[in-house]
Amino acid sequence: SPITHVGPGEPPFLLVHAGADLLVDLSQSEDMRDVLVAAGNEARLLTLAGGGHLFNPDPDVGHLEITQTIETPEGWAAILDFLAQVKAQPVRARKPSLWSRLFGRRVA
Repeated sequence: SPITHVGPGEPPFLLVHAGADLLVDLSQSEDMRDVLVAAGNEARLLTLAGGGHLFNPDPDVGHLEITQTIETPEGWAAILDFLAQVKAQPVRARKPSLWSRLFGRRVA
């Protein structure tokens, strides 16, 4: 589980959880945010009223695609705002990303 790899010095996180996600329970996103913050990292959680896993409005979980929908525009707005804020922050030396530690490759 990624939560077991969290430590100090992680990059900022924005976790977006759709209210109709049938694959991942909201408590998992809340736990990840709480563990990141407890380790001294910046982490935010946005819970959306609609949308499914990957913001997909389709109730068929076998049909997954990332699309902008009228159901979850606030999710996309929050992501763009978060990326603009993070990009404006000075780059600091940090350990390899959580992604690269989990999957063994660096992500630029």
